[in-house]
Amino acid sequence: MTGGTGPIVAAIVLVAAFSFLSPLPLLLNRRRLERKTERKRSMAEYLRLHFRGLDAETVRRRSEDFLDAYVDLRQSLESGQRMILEALPQMQAMGLARPYVRMLRSRRASRRIRAAVRLGYLPSDETLSALLAALRAERSGVARFYVATALSLQGNPAAIPDMVRSLRGSSPAYRQRVIPLICRFGQSFRPYLPELLADGDPAVVALLIQYASMDPTEELRRWLIGLCSRPSPLLPQAAQALAAQFPEELAAASFLRHPDAAVARIAIEAVSRVPGEENLERLLSLLGDGAPTARLATYGIAEMTHRSPALLPLVLSRFLSSQPGETHAQLADVLSFRAEYFIMKLMGGEREKAKRVLAEVLRSGKYSDAIGFLNRNASPEIENELLAVFRVVLPESPGLADACGLYLNEGSLGKLGLERRSFERAQREEKREPGKTAALAVILGLIAASLPAILFLRYGAFTAGAKPVLSVLKSFMIDFNRFFAWYSIAVNSIYLILLLFSFAGVRRQAAAWRLKKDHFLFQKGMLPSVSVIAPAYCEQATIIESVNSLLNLRYPDYELIVVNDGSTDGTLNTLISYYRLEKTDVAVGEKLATRPLRGIYRNPAIPLLTVVDKENGGKADSLNAGINVSRKEYFCGIDADSLLEPEALIAVASGALDTEREYVAAGGNIMPCNGCLVERGSLSRVAVPGSPTARFQTIEYIRAFMAGRVGWAFLDSLLIISGAFGLFKKDRVVEIGGYLTSSGVLAKDTVGEDMELVVRLKRSLLERGIPHKVQYAFNANCWTEVPESMKVLHRQRDRWHRGLIDILYFHRRMIGNPRYGRIGTVVFPYFAVFEVVGPLIETLGWFMVAAAALWGLLNLPVVLLLFFATILMGVGISVCSLLIAEHDRKTFPLRDLFVLLAYAVIENFGFRQLVSFWRVGGYFSSMRRPKGWGKMVRKGFAKKPG
Repeated sequence: MTGGTGPIVAAIVLVAAFSFLSPLPLLLNRRRLERKTERKRSMAEYLRLHFRGLDAETVRRRSEDFLDAYVDLRQSLESGQRMILEALPQMQAMGLARPYVRMLRSRRASRRIRAAVRLGYLPSDETLSALLAALRAERSGVARFYVATALSLQGNPAAIPDMVRSLRGSSPAYRQRVIPLICRFGQSFRPYLPELLADGDPAVVALLIQYASMDPTEELRRWLIGLCSRPSPLLPQAAQALAAQFPEELAAASFLRHPDAAVARIAIEAVSRVPGEENLERLLSLLGDGAPTARLATYGIAEMTHRSPALLPLVLSRFLSSQPGETHAQLADVLSFRAEYFIMKLMGGEREKAKRVLAEVLRSGKYSDAIGFLNRNASPEIENELLAVFRVVLPESPGLADACGLYLNEGSLGKLGLERRSFERAQREEKREPGKTAALAVILGLIAASLPAILFLRYGAFTAGAKPVLSVLKSFMIDFNRFFAWYSIAVNSIYLILLLFSFAGVRRQAAAWRLKKDHFLFQKGMLPSVSVIAPAYCEQATIIESVNSLLNLRYPDYELIVVNDGSTDGTLNTLISYYRLEKTDVAVGEKLATRPLRGIYRNPAIPLLTVVDKENGGKADSLNAGINVSRKEYFCGIDADSLLEPEALIAVASGALDTEREYVAAGGNIMPCNGCLVERGSLSRVAVPGSPTARFQTIEYIRAFMAGRVGWAFLDSLLIISGAFGLFKKDRVVEIGGYLTSSGVLAKDTVGEDMELVVRLKRSLLERGIPHKVQYAFNANCWTEVPESMKVLHRQRDRWHRGLIDILYFHRRMIGNPRYGRIGTVVFPYFAVFEVVGPLIETLGWFMVAAAALWGLLNLPVVLLLFFATILMGVGISVCSLLIAEHDRKTFPLRDLFVLLAYAVIENFGFRQLVSFWRVGGYFSSMRRPKGWGKMVRKGFAKKPG
C-alpha cells in the first residue's frame, strides 16, 4: 500500500465499520426510548398507589419522572384531582421545588424555562415569590412567557400586577399569548380595573379589550363605547368586544356605516344576531347606496330572516315594491337564500309572487338551490312550475344553461331541451421565459467550454508539441474522476454539517415539546386558530380517509376546507354523499384572485367541514380559493391524498411559543404511507412500503428532511416547506398576493408553488426588515402516497427540478445579494450551484467513471476515493438521518428499520444516479415549452380488513 492510499483506505475502513455497525446506535436508541417509557409508566403507577404516603428518597431520586407523572395526573378526571390535592403538601414538605427555584437563576434560557414550567405545578409562597422575581428580571421574551404561564397555572391573583407590568414594551407575540393568561384570573382581575382604565398603554388597552369580552360590567361597556368613538389601531378588537357582550351598542349608523370595513362588518354581524323589525330596517337602509357594506348587509339580512322567518314577508314586500336597480338586485340576493321556501309557494295562492322572486334569483346567478331542489324533487307538479321559471330566464342567462348542463338531473335537463356538459380541466399556459432559457443555455455553454479550456491550460492541447489526443483524453478522465470525487466529498460534507445542526435542532425541539402538556396547549388563545385547506383533484380513491383523518386532528381551534379543483371523477359526489353535504351560498372574501367558484357545501352537523367546488385552476389556485373562504388566523395547506397524525398540527403550530419573532411559516415531515394500513382515516399500522421504488423514496425523504430541512431551519435559512403539509400566517400570505398563479397579481404560474411561496414570503419580510421565523417540526408527520411506478416518479422528479429552476430564476435578484443575509449569500448560491448545476456535474462524473472503467484507467487511489466520496459518505448520511428521525419516538417497527438500513446502502448503486439523470432531464425541460405538473395515478390507502 502506497503512502497516498493509506489514509483513504483507513477512512474507508472506518466508514464501512460505521455502516455495518449502524444498527447498533438505532438499537441503543430504541432501548433508551423503551426504558424511558417504562420509567414513566412505573412512576405513574407508584404515584397512583402511594399518593397518600410518598417516599421522599424515591421522589427526590426520580424527581423528573415523578413530576411528569404528577402533571399527567393533574390532567385526569376527578380522581386525579383528589390525588394531587393529597400529594401536593407532601411534595412541598420534601422541598421538591428548591432545585427548580435555583435553576430559575441559570444563565441558560432553556434551563430557566424548564424550571418555570415545573414550578407552575408546585404552588406555594416560596415558588410564587421566585416566579415573580424571575418575571421582573427575565430578558428573554420566550422565557418570560413561560414564567407568566407558570404564574397563571398557580392561579394566585397576587401575580396579576407583575404580569400586567410585563406587557409594557413587550413584543406583539408575548402580548398575544400572555393577555389570555391574565384574563383567566376572571373576576379576581376586577379590583385592578379603575387604575388600568386610565392607562393608555397599547398593551394594557389590548388586555382590557379582551377582558371586556369576557366580563360584561357597566364600567367596561362605557369604556368600550368611548374607545370606539375615536381612531385607534385597536378599534376592530374593541368593536368585537362590544359585539360579544353589548351587540345593541353597534346598531347605530355610525358603526353600520363605519369607514373601517372591519368595524362595519362586525357591527352588521352583531345586528343580524338580534332579530327585530327595527334592526331589519337598519340593515335594509344600507342597501343600494353603493357602500362596501351593502354586500355585507345582504348576508346580515339573510341571517336575520333565517333566525326569525316572521321577518321574511317584510323583505319580500320591499323587494316587490322596489324598482330594477342595485337595491332590487341586492334584495334578490337576500331572497335567494330562501329559494326553497319560494319554490314551495309555486303550488299555493302566491304563485305569481314566487315566480317573480325565483326568476330574479336565477338572473342574479344564484342557481344552486333551485337546481339542487330539482335533483331531489319527487313532485311532477312542482317540477313543471319551476321549469317554467327556468325557461323564462334561460334565453337571457347563459350561465344558467351552463350550470344546468353540469349539475341538473337527466330528466329535467331533457325537458329544458339542454345537453349535458362535461367538466373541462383548464389549460394553464405557463409562459415561456426567454431569459431563463438563455441563462440555462449559458450555464451549459460554460460547462461545455470548460473541456477545451482545461485541455489547453493543463495539457497544452491544440498547441505545437502537444501530446497525442488520446493520451490527453485519458489524463483528463483520470483528473476529472479525482475532481468528481472531491466534489462529492464537498457536497456530502455540507450534508454532514447540516446533520450536526439538525441534531442540535431536534434536541432543542424535543426538549421544548416535552414541556408542552395538553392542558397548557389547549388553553384559549395559546395556539393560533388554523384553517386546514386541502386541494383535491381526482382524489376519489383516498378522499374519505384523508378527510376523516383531518376531522380527527387534536387541535383547539381549527376548520377544514376541502377545495375540489374541478375534478372529473367522483371526488365531489363522494364527499357530498358520505358527509351528507348541502350546497349553500355564503359570503366569500375576494382577497386573492382565483378561478370562479361553483358552490360551497356544508353540513350543520359537521361544523368543522366546508367543501368548496371550483373551476379547475391547479393546486396553487385552489389554495388561494381556500384562503378566501377561510376564517382563521393561520392556514395549513395539505394534499387531499395525505393523512396527518393526530398531533401533527399541534407540533407544527406550537413552535410559535418558542420564538419572540413573528411566526410566519412552519412545516413537517412527509412520509410514504404506501405500506401502512388505514382505518377510518387513521393509521392503524405503520410499515415501510412493499414496493422497492417506494422504499427508496422513504429513505430519500428521511434524509432530505432530517439532514436538510431541520438543519436549515436551525440556521434560520429554511426555504422549502412541502406543499403536502405547511402552516402559514394568512395575513402575511395575502399581503404578498398568495400562491403564485396566472390569476394572481403577478400573473405567473409555477410548478413549485410551495417553495416559491416561502421564498417570496421571506423576501418580502427581509426587504421590510420585519423579524420573523420559518420553522420545521421534526416530530410532525404527514403520510402520503408516493409513486410506485418509475414512469410516474420520473415525471415527479422532472417537475420538481423545473420548479426549483423556475423559482431561482424568478428570484434571481436574491442570489449572492447581502441585503437578504445568509439567504442571499449562502442558501441561494448553494441551491444554484449544488442543486441546479450539481446533477449535470454528477451525471457527467458517472459517465466519466464508466468511460474510465472501460479504458482501464481507474487506479486504486481513484477507486477508493470515489467509493468513499459517493457511496460510503452517502450511506453514513442516510443512517444518521434515520437515527435523528427516531431520536424521540419510535416511528417504524424494528424490522422495518433494518429494511430501511438495507435500502440506505442499496440506493447508492443505481437509484441515486438515476434520480440525478432525471434531474438533468428536468434541466433541459426548463429550456423547452412549459408542460405543467401532470397527473399522479393514485392506488388509494390500504385499508384494514373488516
